[in-house]
Amino acid sequence: MEENKKNSILGKIDFVLKETNPFAEDLIAALNIKEDNEKENQNKLTSSTIDITQLAASAIENVDELELLSVTSNNELVFALTDDDYLEDFGKEYNIDIDLDTSHFIKNPCPKNTSITAFCKKLTKINDDIYKRIKNEGIGEIVDLTKYKVVYEYSLFRGKEQEPFDSNEITSRYGVIHYEQDLLPLPGILEAVSTMKYKEEAVFWLSHMVMYGRLGILNRIPPKCDIIARFKITKLFDKEGNEVKFEMSYFEKTMKAVYRGYSNARRHFNEKSYETAIRIYQKYIEKLENTHLANEKEEREVKDYLIKMYLELALCYNKVNAPKKTCIAIRELEKLQSIGHNVKALFAKGKALMMLKDYETARRIFKSALKLEPRSNKILSTIQEVNKIIAETAKEVKEEKDRQKQYEQELAEMKLEVDPKIERYLKTLKY
Repeated sequence: MEENKKNSILGKIDFVLKETNPFAEDLIAALNIKEDNEKENQNKLTSSTIDITQLAASAIENVDELELLSVTSNNELVFALTDDDYLEDFGKEYNIDIDLDTSHFIKNPCPKNTSITAFCKKLTKINDDIYKRIKNEGIGEIVDLTKYKVVYEYSLFRGKEQEPFDSNEITSRYGVIHYEQDLLPLPGILEAVSTMKYKEEAVFWLSHMVMYGRLGILNRIPPKCDIIARFKITKLFDKEGNEVKFEMSYFEKTMKAVYRGYSNARRHFNEKSYETAIRIYQKYIEKLENTHLANEKEEREVKDYLIKMYLELALCYNKVNAPKKTCIAIRELEKLQSIGHNVKALFAKGKALMMLKDYETARRIFKSALKLEPRSNKILSTIQEVNKIIAETAKEVKEEKDRQKQYEQELAEMKLEVDPKIERYLKTLKY
């Protein structure tokens, strides 16, 4: 019975993926029952509902990057993943036709309910006129625009408007930068793309000063209109017109996987799937700590990601009421960087110590955080909460001491000869 059920599952997967497809072979290998846990696996396989999604995900290397893996009514596998480059590599490896979804590229990265100021706080400042956030890491070094003809995808948005006013998805024309032929875009676009690597995708805020100026363009661009943009460098050509492709090093492949995992973990955290986020953070922290580093630049890059992930792992542990694990994560963070000026880390440590009932230390840490952000209502209210707990605890201790003192006075007044052993026992009793 169990064996028949197993074969029917494998047959269904084979039917979907074709028996000769290497991805199907990986799935089948993932279902092989080992002798030491045969019974446990058979029980799983004979379950009334078989989750093929989980079985498929367990058979591929980058499980955490697959936001969705399902089988349609037409027996097609559907992968929902925003990293087009990864999908292309996946399709080539397993001989699967991939229909790339680029709809995200024509959506304004600044949500309707977010102010431009708040949006820019999430970006990295390049200069007073340009802020940037990398969506997908590129390959190799930053592209020297003077050496290559650069082809890039783009979408431009007027402020918070949700639809682009210009995009290669609309015009079917890619952006081109070619110094030798004087094919140069607006200064803001040129400067933004000059910060990017091959295959990198990034989001930018571009001041009107480096785009359409104070006057704008009649009936198209309002005066003093700042632009939000998405760019991705897709192709490079040398002076002879030959396409240039860069292969990722082992370290770059590792860091690209780490970046995807980190982004995925943050998404789960925002969706309050804290246990899933913890698992992903743990996986990629271990991956980073076991990565061979060739130079100081790689060391800095790994260190930066470890700092981010240990901090956010600590936040996750607090959310699932695991304060001891929070303290361990913070201790690992402190090995990499002092937390004396990190409000989030201080607050996370303070909350963990509160859960562990070390109120005095927690209050001291919260006060350190308050010095960094004196107007934080969150920190102020937490300090008030700790003060209340400490006051109540002190009151309870005082009442206990008063009871003990009263008992000793009453015992002295009785002036009874009591056996020393009995007296010691009586002192342990509480009213």
